Order: sequence, then structure tokens, then C-alpha cells
Amino acid sequence: MRRLFLFFLIALFLLALLLTSAAWVLAQTPMTTLQEAANRHLPVPAALARMDVEGSLGRGQVRQVNLPPVAGVDLGPTDIQWELRPMQAITGRMVADVEATTADGRFQGVASRGVSGWRVADGRGHMPAATLGRMLQGAGLNDAGLGGTLSLDLHRLDMTDEGEIRSASGRFHWRNAVIQADQSVPLGDLSGDFTAKGNEFSGAFTDQGGPLALQGKVAGHLTQGRVRLDATASPRDPDDPALAQALSEVGERRGNDYEIRLQRP
Repeated sequence: MRRLFLFFLIALFLLALLLTSAAWVLAQTPMTTLQEAANRHLPVPAALARMDVEGSLGRGQVRQVNLPPVAGVDLGPTDIQWELRPMQAITGRMVADVEATTADGRFQGVASRGVSGWRVADGRGHMPAATLGRMLQGAGLNDAGLGGTLSLDLHRLDMTDEGEIRSASGRFHWRNAVIQADQSVPLGDLSGDFTAKGNEFSGAFTDQGGPLALQGKVAGHLTQGRVRLDATASPRDPDDPALAQALSEVGERRGNDYEIRLQRP
């Protein structure tokens, strides 16, 4: 009985070694070879067939990918890099560290492939707040711009095989927030949480101290460019004329508060 149990353990070890070796060999396959094979035997979309893919399945990159606009804003060409974790293949899951880079932003996370589709987790990203300003153009932001840095902590993003969003959740931060009207007016730091179901997203945000007391919520559609923002803001220093002027550019004064409502379309 003991000998049988020992044989069973050795068999399991050899099977794990075989699976790991197979995953490692597959990971070294050049992406150009895989791409050529896919083009010959699979109905690969023309845009994917023309992508400039470099490296191997285990570690590679694709340059100048044109992603769909986010809330009506084109983020520009994106370079995507990945590195597989071969040991995860033993569990039947494809897992890779991924990084996406645009001209003025970057995102890093862990992508995995399961039975029901793709998941991206433990994500970190950043982009200029001016990008948010472009999303809100035509929503009542008028001529005021936004400054500072937006950062994202993505807890989870679930997608179908076709790349359609099932659900998402995370937290965002607007650091060194600035309204750029006739002059730059600092707002401090803002943060909030968000969720998404399909392409519909919503979130709530608040200030983290600083010259502006702010609470609000935002909702919209990722692909249709629809955005609505409702917030209540008030200067902590009522004698700050620059901040009062900046708030009057984007909101309506009610007593000591400013009601901000931005909507597009």
C-alpha cells in the first residue's frame, strides 16, 4: 500500500513537470508563428491580422493598438505588453502580467483567462486630469479645464471573449486637482469608488481635505459618450475669490454652496 502511494505521488510530480514543461515550450513560441498559423486556419479579423506583434506567447508586445473611445474620448494609439505566468497553466488558467501605455497614460494589471471569459485584477493606472476634462466637454464645463493627475485602482474587470465588459469595480483618485479658468485654482485631492455593469458605469466621490469641500456622484455610458455629474461644493475659505470665481464657472450658487450639474448629451 505504501509503495502504491509513493508511486502515485511520483506520477503526480511527473505530470506537473510535464505540464509545466509544455507550458514553458508553448510560451517560447514566436508570436509571428502563431499569428501566421491563426491567419491561415482561423477567421481572424483584418485589424488583428495587421497588428505589429513582437516577441513570443510568453513575453511579447503589440504596438499602436487603436482601442474604442472611452466616454466619447479617443485615448490615442496604445502599446500593450504581456508576460505569461507558466506555472498557472497547471491550474488550467492562463495568467499574464499586462501593461498598456498611451502617449500620456499607463495601466498595469494581471489578466487571466477562465471558463467564462477574461478577468483583469490588481490594476493600477494613471492619466492627466485633462483627459477627464475632454470627457466633460459639451456637458457644461464651458471653457474651464482640469489639471492634476487621475489614478485608478482597479479591483476587478470581467469581460467576455469578445472584449465586452460584464462588470467592473475599483477606486479612483484625482491628485493635485486644479480648475483652470482665468487662473489655476487648486482644489486639493479628491477620491471615490466606481462600479460598472456592461457599459453603464456609476460612482461617488468626495474631497480629501484641502480648500474645497465636495461630495458628488457620476454616471454614464462608456461607449456612447453619455456622462452626468452631480456635486455639491463649498469653499472652506469663504473669502477665496479665485475659488469662488472658478466654481461659478461650472456651477450655480445656492447660499454658501455651489450646485454643479454637468451632463452630456
